[in-house]
Amino acid sequence: MGTIATVQTFLTPSQIDQIVDDYLGGATVTDLAVKYEVHRATVSRHLTDKGVVRRPAGLHGWEAAEAVRLFRQGESLRGISRTIGASRDSVRKTLERVREIPALACRRTDEQPSSDVVTSR
Repeated sequence: MGTIATVQTFLTPSQIDQIVDDYLGGATVTDLAVKYEVHRATVSRHLTDKGVVRRPAGLHGWEAAEAVRLFRQGESLRGISRTIGASRDSVRKTLERVREIPALACRRTDEQPSSDVVTSR
């Protein structure tokens, strides 16, 4: 016996237009996916099909301003994310975008410590 597949949700043209309006009004792709009970990729595809220019990753508007203010006051990324109600990754991307912190450089994990290093206890 096969597995039961997820029911596919089809959006009406008016729902797609509302998604575009909501996105342009500041809603996130994730917010819209939850609201219309579809996958984020579905929302993204409809926005692309309608020619909507996507916002860069991270926070925008008052959330971005608040993240910068809190960061300058010494708050951690985790603390900022809890205060604003956004992910740490969104806070980090915002602070990188506004050049408050440098973009994370790629870290090499394949480097092994030299065998002639002596560790003491």
